[in-house]
Amino acid sequence: MRIVLFVYTLIALGALLFCSGCRQRSPDAFIFLHPKIEASQLIVAGKTNLADGAVLDYQIDHDSTKTASLDELHELHRQGFSVTSAPLQLHTVVSNNEFRFTCDVSKFPPGNIEIWVAFQPFASKAEQPSEILTRYGVKGEYLTGAYVVNYGELGNRLECMQDVTYHPGTSLQQ
Repeated sequence: MRIVLFVYTLIALGALLFCSGCRQRSPDAFIFLHPKIEASQLIVAGKTNLADGAVLDYQIDHDSTKTASLDELHELHRQGFSVTSAPLQLHTVVSNNEFRFTCDVSKFPPGNIEIWVAFQPFASKAEQPSEILTRYGVKGEYLTGAYVVNYGELGNRLECMQDVTYHPGTSLQQ
C-alpha cells in the first residue's frame, strides 16, 4: 500500500512540475485599423490586444505603383510621387492596446492607398523587447487567431491590411 501511495505521489509531483512550465494560452491576437485622411495627412489609429511595447511594422503603398508601366512610373516620379513618398516598413509601438501613425499623402495621385500593419517578431527590422519575445515567441509561435498567418519555419505573423480611397482636396473617414 505504501509503495502504491508513493508511486501516486511521484506521479502527482511530476505532473505539477511539468505543468508549472506550461504556457497559459493567450487570447486570439488581433489588429484593427481605423484610417482617415485629413487635409493631406493619412492618419491611422489602430487597436490590438498585443501587450504594451510590442513593435508593429507598417507600410503604406499606392495602387498606381503596382500597376503602372515604366513610363507611367517616370511620369509619377516627375510629378513628385515615388516609392519614397510611401514609407516602406516603418515602425510604431503599442501603448494601452492602441497605436497611431501618420503619412503625408500630398504627393499621392488620386486612387487607393493600401495600409499594411504587422507584428512579425521573426522579420521586423526593429528589435522587439525581450518580454514581448517571451510572451509571443521569437518566431511568433505563441500567436493564435484568425489574423495570424503561418510562414512555416520562419514563424507566425499577425497582420492586417486595409485600403483607403484618396481624393486630393477632400477628407475621408473610414
